[in-house]
Amino acid sequence: MQEKRKDLVLRYLAAYNTFDVDRMMAHLSPDLVFENISNGTVNLRTEGVEAFRQQAKAATAYFSEWKLIAECPAYAAC
Repeated sequence: MQEKRKDLVLRYLAAYNTFDVDRMMAHLSPDLVFENISNGTVNLRTEGVEAFRQQAKAATAYFSEWKLIAECPAYAAC
């Protein structure tokens, strides 16, 4: 089970890092709630995968590059 979760996260990150919004959506639940938090304040919230898709597609126009990385915390067996 742990390996499936790790694979899911890595596939999502690969899609995110290449601006592949459609591939990102393949890994998300239809009832997704997304919150962007900056300095402790929620400055963006979407509810549902379609609202998140629209936001993600719009965000691709704001950035020439973006990158998310996953690091395994010391307490976890990754």
